[in-house]
Amino acid sequence: MDKLVIWGAGCGLLRRRHTDQHTGGTGMCLPIAHLSAVAFTAVLLVAGAQAPSEPTDGPTPAQATQLAEYLPEIEPSTELDGPVLVAGHVQDASAGVPVIATAWPSPAELGDLKVGDTVELVTIAKTLTDTDGNYELVADPAAVKDVVGTAKKVVNFDVTAPTSKDATATTGASAVLSVATVAATSDEVLVEGDIDIVASEPELIGEVTTSSADPDTNPDAEPASCGGAMLVARYDDRPTIIGSSFSTTSKVTTDFQYQRGAESSLGYATSFTGKSGTFKNAGTRAVSSSSGTDYDTKKGAHKTIYKKYQDYGKFRYCFMSPGRLPVIQYQVAPIGVPNGSYTATATSTPTASYCVPYANASVYIERTKAQYWSSGVTLEGLIGMNLSAQTGWSSQTKLYIKRTSGTSFRLCGTNNEPEQTNSGRLIAKS
Repeated sequence: MDKLVIWGAGCGLLRRRHTDQHTGGTGMCLPIAHLSAVAFTAVLLVAGAQAPSEPTDGPTPAQATQLAEYLPEIEPSTELDGPVLVAGHVQDASAGVPVIATAWPSPAELGDLKVGDTVELVTIAKTLTDTDGNYELVADPAAVKDVVGTAKKVVNFDVTAPTSKDATATTGASAVLSVATVAATSDEVLVEGDIDIVASEPELIGEVTTSSADPDTNPDAEPASCGGAMLVARYDDRPTIIGSSFSTTSKVTTDFQYQRGAESSLGYATSFTGKSGTFKNAGTRAVSSSSGTDYDTKKGAHKTIYKKYQDYGKFRYCFMSPGRLPVIQYQVAPIGVPNGSYTATATSTPTASYCVPYANASVYIERTKAQYWSSGVTLEGLIGMNLSAQTGWSSQTKLYIKRTSGTSFRLCGTNNEPEQTNSGRLIAKS
């Protein structure tokens, strides 16, 4: 799962939607503003559904005032009636920790950047945590317009909270946004599941953060204007897993298609120094294919991993903290669109016990949840770690398993039955 925001203070309890998916929370009203360049580091934990709880007391009026003075052009989430962009919990937080969402340009828009080029980042939401550390972000329509214009499209964003120890904690997500979507009164939650932020000593809005751009505290610090994100390195053509197919029977052939418009969620990572070995998982970015690939048919028994190449970029960017101090951060994220193609042979066939028979038939798999690969993008030699990859079956990404002999075969999932939610890896059997 990876989505970014700006602090909003308020004057009342947080409006809570879909409490069957998110814990209760409160918040305070504050205007939200755009952040030209936002930098944060975080460890992302995308939690599943949590038990709902009743809203509790929120930030104090003083905290609301402090937040109102910070990014005053952004409308606070508590003052907006649109759908919830994202909700979750900040670890160890009390009332008054600012949480913001900051939008990045799409990977396709970043693909033509050269080292030294800069891009603008836009803050699209802000709020404060409640007493229990819960937050709920609602996007400001005016800010969203600066990102999508009159279109409706997938927006990648960071969700960030400041910490006194690590400067910031960041995670990421993606949502389909338009001005009409975020302006309409709605109880919808746009990002499925809570996005929890693992923060070390989260900082309240009235506290002053230590600046990672201060040479006295960070000898690697460089001057920064906090005016955008700069591309400092390109890591082109990184091998990336987009799918797999397995068969232990001679009764079928298998076709895998990754067509134009197919979407994958690829991991990204953040670091305060930008040095290899210091990066941490921060979430995911949505990428979309601009062309189609129809891989060669696999006959009989096989264990195939389908791959493409994906460019990645290393960005250096600056976030101006509520304490008015610049925080420098590095981010390695996908840029451009998936390209090329090749296949690899898996070392083994996974165990799959959720089986369904298909008699006198063949089957298209195109409507179940994505396969997840924790090390789906090869980057370890460059940043000290590999990143995740996930592609869902859809009308643009499909698996066609055709019976070629006999009267039936079985299709088995590692997590659930085929054609059900989150079936995992699929294995054709006799």
